[in-house]
Amino acid sequence: MKRNLYFLELLFCCAVLLTAEKNYSQTQPDLVVTGPLGVYIFTGTALGNSSTPSRGVTGYRIERKQGSESEWKVIAEISSPESRGDLERAFASALQDVPYTTPLANISLEKIWTQLQRYHELDSLPTHGSMLAVRIAVGTTYLDRDVMLGVTYEYRVTVLSSSPSAKDSRTQRIIFQANNAPGEIYRAVRSHSDTNNIHLLWHKSDNKLPTVLNVYRKSGFGNFVVSSLTADFILVKDTFFYSVVDKTVKANVHYAYFLQPIDFYGNPGPSSDTISIQTVNAHQIKLPDHIRSEVVPAKTSVKLSWKFEDTKQVIGLRVYRSEDIAGKYKRIAERSSKELTYIDNEIIPDKTYYYYLTVLTTTGEESPPTAKVFAITKSDHKPLAPFALSASAQIDGVHLLWHSTGHNLRGFYLYRGEGIHGARLVRLGELIPFSDSIGSYIDSDRSLLPKQIYSYCVQSLSTSDVEGMLSDTARVQPQGITTPNTPINFTAINSGNIIKLFWDEIRIADPSVIGYRLYRREEGEGEFKQIGGKELSTINNNFIDSSIAPEKTYEYYVRTVDGYGGMSDNSIGASARIRKQEKPRPAAPVGLNAETLPEGISLSWGESVGAEISAFKIYRHESNSEPQLISSIKSESTTYLDVTAKKGNIYWYSISSENSEKSESAVSNEIRIRF
Repeated sequence: MKRNLYFLELLFCCAVLLTAEKNYSQTQPDLVVTGPLGVYIFTGTALGNSSTPSRGVTGYRIERKQGSESEWKVIAEISSPESRGDLERAFASALQDVPYTTPLANISLEKIWTQLQRYHELDSLPTHGSMLAVRIAVGTTYLDRDVMLGVTYEYRVTVLSSSPSAKDSRTQRIIFQANNAPGEIYRAVRSHSDTNNIHLLWHKSDNKLPTVLNVYRKSGFGNFVVSSLTADFILVKDTFFYSVVDKTVKANVHYAYFLQPIDFYGNPGPSSDTISIQTVNAHQIKLPDHIRSEVVPAKTSVKLSWKFEDTKQVIGLRVYRSEDIAGKYKRIAERSSKELTYIDNEIIPDKTYYYYLTVLTTTGEESPPTAKVFAITKSDHKPLAPFALSASAQIDGVHLLWHSTGHNLRGFYLYRGEGIHGARLVRLGELIPFSDSIGSYIDSDRSLLPKQIYSYCVQSLSTSDVEGMLSDTARVQPQGITTPNTPINFTAINSGNIIKLFWDEIRIADPSVIGYRLYRREEGEGEFKQIGGKELSTINNNFIDSSIAPEKTYEYYVRTVDGYGGMSDNSIGASARIRKQEKPRPAAPVGLNAETLPEGISLSWGESVGAEISAFKIYRHESNSEPQLISSIKSESTTYLDVTAKKGNIYWYSISSENSEKSESAVSNEIRIRF
């Protein structure tokens, strides 16, 4: 069964995630790109439709004109799928618009549909969103097949908005022609064969993984054809090695091979070096196997051992060594075919050595190398501390730069603490691999606060896994705008002809909060407007809205503002409705005062004027609860003692007047007191 090297499969299987460059991954493509099937037009990242706009986007209109034409022609209008069934049908159709076979094993349409419904953005599909078939299916890419080679076309993509007029158009001219994807040539490293197999190895130093990597083969004087062989890879010190094993060969036949990379849109990259090889005779001598390496610390040496079936055609074995698996190997010893061990005493601690063996025949010919083994020598010496550590605040995070001796280092650990003096330093993340004597790292942790000073230091780790001393400390205050805590328990309560708003005090959790901003709209209106002035003081985490009309419902939310210029997210919404008063009501009492006495809370107020008053009603409530009537007294008295109050509690009191017709006035201004 044919298997190609797909970039997405590598992301799924490989422990090291690599960012492919423009010509292979196409993570940020141009507006239009040509491929063997036609012209691919990238529309945008917002995944919206008429039912569910994304940032106001409901889709995209694609127009085209040819050569010197002046009129645009609409060739398509696309949008994201509106249902799971639409997604399945769009994906099945999109597979026909991809110039190579798309691996389906790890594609979950259920996950794509869930992310699409939740976020409506291409970047919410990080793995699946980098597949061309998925991009076409969700409406961010369109294939124009109706093009001719050598003809100039100009494309225009217009964002379709939920507002009456379309906006945000982009255009690009392109000549439709066969394109070759740029890239480094895969260079031949080595090849060897035995009776039934051919082993091939190429390498390239850049880290660009192709979307597809085809293996071409020919035998004898035949033509090259795409084979079913797979190119597997391994990353060694920033160099990719591509290995092909052909188990379908015949003895004594000449074969030739080369690799052909294909980019994201199906354009071929530069072909690799061609490797030609002759399969060996079935009776060729078997190479040594079961090769093992063992570090002998007491003698600071490496002992090699192997198994080998001696034959009359062999006169000896050769031992090769290198400090780089892909580097140049030096012959360090020759052994007789009867010897099965070798001790390498010429080693340096804290290094990695690679070995292989070859067989020398009686005819003087040397066999291909055996499998490689490696040995890591150890040292208990502590590496020197990094020096000249600097930290600078940038928009994308804190940039750290340091210098090191660069001798036998595996990498660096980074430490961070809050504050200047006595900061507790905590190790961050995994080991930062060593690559150069100048190390760097960007701390992009979203929890970094611009109002906080952070201390950093770096520690070296040797190749023998010995930790060194910490570097000097560097301090920095990050850039950015803070986001204070969002108000919680936001409540709106209808109280006569006013609406009372309450929320929990935020300064307890976030002392940087300096005020609140309150927003209101009538139900059905499109835009919230700020009320209560520029900012409400943090002294009172409540507000009384009296500028309202009866028989209307009002919606509210509140935000916090801190002293660093930051503003919180919107609180949860709250709403209340004012009912129309049918009967004339007496005037509300004024001058409400409250004081604490040993036996309770004493209330007093001024005498009411106007309509005849027969009684006063006293209301009380605690935070985030509705006022409750606790007493009704005759109008002859303008004082009341609340003996049911509990020590330590905070209460809000208000009073109203009642006339002989049992018509109740609006409540007075509230007063807050702790007993």
